[in-house]
Amino acid sequence: MIVDEPITFEIAGTVKPEDSIWTPKNYDDSYRGPMRMRQALELSINIPAIKTINEFGPQAVVEYARRMGITSRLQPNLSLALGTNDVTPLEMASAFGTLGTLGVHAEPMGIVRVTDREGRVLEEHTPRRSLALTADVAYMMTDLLKGVILRGTGAAANIGRPVAGKTGTTDDYRNAWFIGFTPYLATAVWVGNDDNSPMKRVVGGTVPARIWSAYMKVAVKGTPPDDWPRPDGVVSATVCGTSELLATSTCPNPIPEVFIKGTEPTEFDLSSPPASSPPATPGTAVAANVPLRVTAPSQGESVTAPFTVEGTTDPSATVNLSVVATGGFVKINVAELRVPVTPDGQFSYVVQPTLHVSGTQYLITVTATTIVGGRSTQTLIINER
Repeated sequence: MIVDEPITFEIAGTVKPEDSIWTPKNYDDSYRGPMRMRQALELSINIPAIKTINEFGPQAVVEYARRMGITSRLQPNLSLALGTNDVTPLEMASAFGTLGTLGVHAEPMGIVRVTDREGRVLEEHTPRRSLALTADVAYMMTDLLKGVILRGTGAAANIGRPVAGKTGTTDDYRNAWFIGFTPYLATAVWVGNDDNSPMKRVVGGTVPARIWSAYMKVAVKGTPPDDWPRPDGVVSATVCGTSELLATSTCPNPIPEVFIKGTEPTEFDLSSPPASSPPATPGTAVAANVPLRVTAPSQGESVTAPFTVEGTTDPSATVNLSVVATGGFVKINVAELRVPVTPDGQFSYVVQPTLHVSGTQYLITVTATTIVGGRSTQTLIINER
């Protein structure tokens, strides 16, 4: 969680007093308060990005940029987050490609080989490769950047397969960017005027993202629509979206999230009370929470489909089951039905997805209701092995 709020920095070493204070703003000049870092990145919000650079230090950001392929001169200051240093499209494609290969940077080159008219190789080049990031870190960043296209400012770049990327726009509309990548290809698009004059409110999520989409739909036709394999050092957990603590059955917005192993939350969010019924009108039956327990599968369990959802409830209750499968860009309603309850309160249903894809997450929601208005809900997320 990170707080999006007005903030002022004192800049040391400035000559003019008026330059010693910096008060950055968001693109829309509004502030959202506490939010998840994933959301801040997806919506391209400035303040959380600046706060992050401030926490780790601008010099560390410069050093990682170098390792990932940025060769232009970078000033180690907080405004790095806002694109105040000039960088070429080739460098940006190279750096984002480092994420696409799960941490391996390949130095860009223009000529692969030179042959004579008979096809004999006269000269051949192979890119110099180096490990810039661990696979765990690169996967985490790629997973975050997928959300920019799925839910954020880069929606126009969605080409119907796993891709990740980022929009970028300078405050004066002189530069607009979209850089995106698949597991096989990274492409950077820059839009601007040759004389460096401001454009007419062109932002990274409009013209650049549409150019990128049109190009990539053709460029990746010959490659499979693969997703990135999740490294062993990355784990998933279901968190409550308002706190990033582990979600309980009373959490109003449980969200599947990925973490580098050892950094996942271990405490449950107990701040959300169980749903209560409104006050009853005198002379009417009072609705109470219905006893409900899902006995299988367990939260976070890895399963192989088909699998069985089973549990116990009040024998008089009606049980409704919803199962939604998500993987990459795909979201499928696997089941949405009423499950019979036995006289002793047992219920079970065999879930049989049409597709079995390793890494697919299933969001399972079980709701028990009674005729007097009692209601209980349990939600859990499991993974396909």
